[in-house]
Amino acid sequence: EDATRFALRAGELVTLASRRGAITLKVQVSEQVAPGSVYTTFHFSEAPINLLTIDARDPQAQCPEYKICAVKITKVAA
Repeated sequence: EDATRFALRAGELVTLASRRGAITLKVQVSEQVAPGSVYTTFHFSEAPINLLTIDARDPQAQCPEYKICAVKITKVAA
């Protein structure tokens, strides 16, 4: 639904921007991600998603906070 709404196709580039930063990634379209959400891995340098999120940790367990934040999606001009 979102890919149609934003006129995006697999393989195209988009910029995801939050208040903390911006990155450019290739689009993959999937039925597994709920409408209104985007998902990307945060384990690989090709997708430095941590630039968009915060470094908060649980003070007791020192586990990282869930990597959730609002982003703006902008299609990169071809």
